[in-house]
Amino acid sequence: MQDKRITFSVGLLIILSAVLIITSIAYVIGKKGLFKEPIYLHLVSDSGDSLSKGLPIKFSGFKIGQVFDMVLADNGKVNVKISLPQNQKKWLRQKSSFYLVKPLIGSSYISIRDIDINQDSLDLSLTYPIMVENNIDDLIKKVNTITPETYEQMKPYIEDTYQRALKL
Repeated sequence: MQDKRITFSVGLLIILSAVLIITSIAYVIGKKGLFKEPIYLHLVSDSGDSLSKGLPIKFSGFKIGQVFDMVLADNGKVNVKISLPQNQKKWLRQKSSFYLVKPLIGSSYISIRDIDINQDSLDLSLTYPIMVENNIDDLIKKVNTITPETYEQMKPYIEDTYQRALKL
C-alpha cells in the first residue's frame, strides 16, 4: 500500500513538472514572437559584395531583423529579402533609407536610417534601394587624395618623425 502511494506521488510529480516546463517554454516562445509570421521587405543592391543570408538589419545599433534571402536578378542587380518581427514594423517609415555599412572593424550590416516616427508606414509591396557606406574604401580614397601642396605642408613633420625614429 505504501509503495503504491509513493509510486503514484512520484509519477504525479514527474507529470506536473513536465507540464510546467512545457508551458513555461511555450510562454517564453510566445512572448518572443516566434509563433508570429514575420514581415518581409524587398530591397535591391547593385552588388552582392558584403551581403549574405543572415546579415543583421539594425536600427539605432539594435538588431531588429536579418537578410532572409538573396537572388541575382536578370538585370544584374541583387534582390534582397529581409525579415523583421511584426513588432519591429514601427521603424519602417516612408522616408526610411537602407545603408549597407562596412565598418573598418567588425562585420557588415544593413542600417535603417532617416526615421521620422510621425510619417506613414513604409509600403511593404515596393522595393527599396540599398546604399553603400564603405568606410574602408572611403578612407583609402581620402589617403590617396593627398595633393603635392598637402605633402609640402606635411614634409617637415614627416622628416622630423623620421629623424626621431632613427635616434631610437
